Amino acid sequence: MAIPKPRVTPPLGVGGKGNLRLQSAEFLSSRELEVLALIVDGLSNQAIADKLVISIDTVKTHIRHIMEKMSVSDRTQAAIKAIRNNLVE
Repeated sequence: MAIPKPRVTPPLGVGGKGNLRLQSAEFLSSRELEVLALIVDGLSNQAIADKLVISIDTVKTHIRHIMEKMSVSDRTQAAIKAIRNNLVE
């Protein structure tokens, strides 16, 4: 009996041409949205950690997850995509 190959699908909420299919950020956790908003505001990792009272390593983990989920390679791209898709206020 052959083992079925797993289906590979794009990350939830990510569509073509660099735009997010979802207008809301359902695929990002509430904490990831908080971190993303602070990235958009221009805060450093240390400033985000201080503001949210979390470790800098936790901030880096949130940012890594945000970038993976948004299919971007750096925090600037994440900020631009967030603004263009109204993910932050």
